[in-house]
Amino acid sequence: MDIYKPAGEVKKPLPVILDVHGGGLIAGRKEQNRNLCLMLAQHGYLTFAPDYSKNFNSFNEKIRLLLFLNSSRTLVNLAELECVFGPGNG
Repeated sequence: MDIYKPAGEVKKPLPVILDVHGGGLIAGRKEQNRNLCLMLAQHGYLTFAPDYSKNFNSFNEKIRLLLFLNSSRTLVNLAELECVFGPGNG
């Protein structure tokens, strides 16, 4: 999983974007949306880009990791959690 965060010191909880690349849950790569993830980080979003195509169960574990971050020292605002799905993912 790639994690993109805004540059500099984080002083308030960040809104979160989960970027799910296209490929119908069987193909594609997280790198497909790298430019989008970088742009979102530049606009103040903490963006997660998992690579699920090789092991869907691993993707589920990464979602649990994201939820765990809310209880860690990372400034995350899960009330502002959005998902971006690529083509073929519903």
